Amino acid sequence: VAAMKALLGVVQRSNANTMMELQDELKQARQEILTQTYGYNQIALASGCDLFVRYATRTFLEFPSFQASKASVLERGQRFASLSLA
Repeated sequence: VAAMKALLGVVQRSNANTMMELQDELKQARQEILTQTYGYNQIALASGCDLFVRYATRTFLEFPSFQASKASVLERGQRFASLSLA
């Protein structure tokens, strides 16, 4: 859950102008998280990050602007993180 919240922080602070740029930033953050957490269950952590990114970004084509898509990514990401706590 901490990794998901870190990825949410990346989305919130992102200066990306396209979904590809945002996805690249999330991939870089995922890699950094995995690098910084050496010794933990890397497979579970990587899977959780990948699931988060896929769930959060999968509906971006449904919105007319990137800002609307980014807001949806944040909302879906928060929902995913809260579901992961349950």
